[in-house]
Amino acid sequence: MAVSLSAQVREFPYRSVPTMIDSGHVANRDLTAHAVFTHVVRSKGATWLRLRFGTATQLDGNSFVRISSLKDGYLQLFETWSLRDYRNASSYFNGDAVLVELVAGAFTSR
Repeated sequence: MAVSLSAQVREFPYRSVPTMIDSGHVANRDLTAHAVFTHVVRSKGATWLRLRFGTATQLDGNSFVRISSLKDGYLQLFETWSLRDYRNASSYFNGDAVLVELVAGAFTSR
């Protein structure tokens, strides 16, 4: 039996809200990694959020960005290679707010 299946890709309704968040250059001179910058990104009333990072975003050493949904706690981690592989865009997060944390690796300079 041969079966043919057609599917339509449905676009999510969305609106872009330009938001500039800049941690600046930060350093961690400690022996262990820790959050050196945190910021809540909120779009009041949104059912989901997706973040896009600028092309100038740079992570040093073992540093990473952690994004957590304030609605359900789901999270995503970005290292230098994964940020590039995901084309500087996060997953879709439930709710209208996420916590963005820059976790600097030990002995990192930016």
